[in-house]
Amino acid sequence: MSTIQAGMGGQVQPNDNMIIWDHSQVYQLNHLNVQQEGEVDFSVKVRSDWNPSAADANNITINDEVNILR
Repeated sequence: MSTIQAGMGGQVQPNDNMIIWDHSQVYQLNHLNVQQEGEVDFSVKVRSDWNPSAADANNITINDEVNILR
């Protein structure tokens, strides 16, 4: 997890395996209405020795968990 980079004012919390985007740093997150969307981004380098099978090469999914606190 040492390769995580957060965009748009995100703060990486490596000890907790989290990225925190604060609404005071990312203005669009401060004014989301019900059913409205916002966007933040991050990147992480995956293992260099990971070789997905040919059948899976175009169907790779990385899951994450999002918690919104106000």
